[in-house]
Amino acid sequence: MVFGLPTSAAITSRIAEQVRLWSWAVPGLPLLAMTGWWLGRRSPGLNLFAFSLVSTLFGYLFVTFDQGYGWGARYVHSALSALPILASAAMVSIRDPVTSSLPQSYVARVALLSLMFATTLRFFQIHLFMVDHLSLRPPFEKGMRQIVFITPNPDFYAQDFVQNDPFLREPVIFMMSRGRKWDYEEIIKRRFPAARVTYDGPNGQVWRVD
Repeated sequence: MVFGLPTSAAITSRIAEQVRLWSWAVPGLPLLAMTGWWLGRRSPGLNLFAFSLVSTLFGYLFVTFDQGYGWGARYVHSALSALPILASAAMVSIRDPVTSSLPQSYVARVALLSLMFATTLRFFQIHLFMVDHLSLRPPFEKGMRQIVFITPNPDFYAQDFVQNDPFLREPVIFMMSRGRKWDYEEIIKRRFPAARVTYDGPNGQVWRVD
């Protein structure tokens, strides 16, 4: 079923998605966007931008499944452009020449600081995530002819490790394991009878093909 009444688990998941989404945005951007909508609330165009974002967030409460793994709530991306537009409306709506420079200066400084520090932090976080994820692969030697069987582990998306050259030109071939007995009987014994196992662990097996 695609649609249904939102459960407590779904609401918690959507809130967590929004926390991740806003934490990646320029600091203060959602508040500045809300200010822009309030100052320009008589404008039909700004109301449509605000409604597109709110209706997208509200509508997905009734979607029974999530987007799977990934960075941020991708279903919001179709309406996410409303944020900088509404934030810009806040900056141009302040007519006072003295106070109008304050939000402009704030946005410029925060954008530059985010570019330097927040982006660097995200690069570091992504690096740590990839290192942790790749550590779940069975250990193999690069450049040597090997067959790597990956034990299915949907909690950690082990299926993502099965990535091979379309023409199998690389020496290491990754396969999803269908059980040690099946892997040996149907693949190793029939195709590579001289292969020897170099690793056998909870994450899979590695067979050296000489």
